[in-house]
Amino acid sequence: MTKQRSRLYLWILLVTIIAMAAGICVHAETEPLDLSKSGSCSIRITLQDKSTGAAVSGGTLELIKVASVDSGSLSAFVPDGSFGQSDFDFDLSDEANLSSSDLAQKIRAYASKHGITGKQVTIGEDGTASFSGLDLGLYLVIDAEPAPGYTTAKPFLVTVPIRENEHYVYDVDASPKLEKVSPLSPVPAVCPEIRKVIKVPGKSKVSNVSKEYMSISDFTFSFSRMKDTYPMPVTTAESVELGGTLASETDDELLFELEGEGTIAVGTITFTETGDYYYTVKELSGDGNYTYDTTSYVLKYTVTREGDTLTVSDTQIRIGNANGERASEMAFTFNNTYRKGLVVNEEEEIEARKASLSVNEDGDSETPKKSGTTVQDEEGSSKKVSRTSTIVGDEQKVPKRTGNPTVEEDDEEPPRRTTTSEPSRVNLPQTGQLWWPVWILAALGAAFLLIGILRRFTSK
Repeated sequence: MTKQRSRLYLWILLVTIIAMAAGICVHAETEPLDLSKSGSCSIRITLQDKSTGAAVSGGTLELIKVASVDSGSLSAFVPDGSFGQSDFDFDLSDEANLSSSDLAQKIRAYASKHGITGKQVTIGEDGTASFSGLDLGLYLVIDAEPAPGYTTAKPFLVTVPIRENEHYVYDVDASPKLEKVSPLSPVPAVCPEIRKVIKVPGKSKVSNVSKEYMSISDFTFSFSRMKDTYPMPVTTAESVELGGTLASETDDELLFELEGEGTIAVGTITFTETGDYYYTVKELSGDGNYTYDTTSYVLKYTVTREGDTLTVSDTQIRIGNANGERASEMAFTFNNTYRKGLVVNEEEEIEARKASLSVNEDGDSETPKKSGTTVQDEEGSSKKVSRTSTIVGDEQKVPKRTGNPTVEEDDEEPPRRTTTSEPSRVNLPQTGQLWWPVWILAALGAAFLLIGILRRFTSK
């Protein structure tokens, strides 16, 4: 009887324990979400050094909402907003591993492809970034800008709320661990040159006289960065010795001046971090003696990492903007046209007239004109000068103008050639003497002679 009672008590105790355990499990599984918390939840992220555990400050984190809770349960999520498109085929059910780094990477790639962005917060000095006023759902955390001196944190997914110790926690904490990056060797890059060209209408070459009039103005060129975090060129007096001078310098812009035609060496930029860097180069307008080039250039450097060394992997110049036409050479070329106060000396005038007659510098005509042909060149509105070209043999000479007091000694007219009534000897062209027909005719004659002799002997 005593043994039976003991067994009975043991069974009652065992059933009680099982019932209590089952009740606890049922209660844990059926705990409803507090939907009234929606809009008041938060995520606090603290970056920590992987080796020391110390807080890591600096950088920017971005939070993007991916999905909302479905039917008041964390067992499944419904893609939210732009993630609800038909090509979003990622499994977000309770069978999915939402802590998978690979899944977070794929969702981030999807967001980048579709231009989906979220809220960004700068990491404070205590190494934390807080996002408040959140609804219930699934969120993606992205390290938008790495903390200085540390690697980029991998993207990860966070559910709001999370379940801890059989209860829901609506204010979530996360602590990604970061590794320090190895110090990188900086890479210098020499900036392309600025080239200025001056053109004179109707002139292929510019004389010394014209150059004096073309140097009456200074030309100014601007080199500026498109973002205040980009490094600027280091420019010294030696680096612009090609002809220009550094007129002024600020944190974001360098102004160079150049008188007349020439080239400016901008300087050298030293890069210490990877990324794309953009700069603009343009010419500033000046006085009315010239037309100024309005072309705007964009200089792009792409800096990549190879081991512990940085490399400038791509340098290019675009015309207009970063998406404009790519320049054919690595130089900033600006064309300016001189348009006021141009003085042409007598020597240039003579050369221009020779060119109009198709006469080269030696006086030999490329297209000789007949004797007695008169060519008239118009100057101004009414003044005309008559010039006659005379052919003697196969030569043609163009005499200088007479009666002009401004002609220098170097421009004295050569002695005129006088023509006579005697006919000039003309050397007729000779054809080459061909001997091969003679040999053929001689051979034919010998053959006929031999045939005649043979027929004579055979007839006898």
